Amino acid sequence: MPETIFSDAPEVANLTKAILNQEAEFVHLQDQHFVCLFCDKALKRGDQIQYGATEIVSGKNAHCYWTAKGNKQSKPFVRITLHQEFWEDLNAEEKAWVIRHQIRHCSLKRGKNGTKLKLRVHEVELFLSDLKDPVMPAVCDVIATLRSSQAAFSFDPSEE
Repeated sequence: MPETIFSDAPEVANLTKAILNQEAEFVHLQDQHFVCLFCDKALKRGDQIQYGATEIVSGKNAHCYWTAKGNKQSKPFVRITLHQEFWEDLNAEEKAWVIRHQIRHCSLKRGKNGTKLKLRVHEVELFLSDLKDPVMPAVCDVIATLRSSQAAFSFDPSEE
């Protein structure tokens, strides 16, 4: 299978920043750094194909990222990766829905050593607003169409 290609996703980054800055639900994440990428294949975890993933990048991987940017910090950050063809098949309203969904995977946990970025799984209560949103069926239709024709690559952030 050919190698997966990743590229910057400036449209996703701009929409993510706008949602973080404009929507009260996400005000606590405004100071966090988000990196947005496209990939040319769907993501695969086990038997499940996904068209988007959110990860917290920390430790050596965060250090490498910041060093490449000429920065001496190693601050953890959020990486949103989306399948490019999936993204291009969405309208503006559906794109905003996808970004909100990905951002909802992020939380801040306060502890005695400061505040730490955490990743949330699909908890029913947390994603209830996603399920009630009238845009969701249209996003699901795009996913169903892509699943019938796409190859996927194995993606497991625990392997980093």
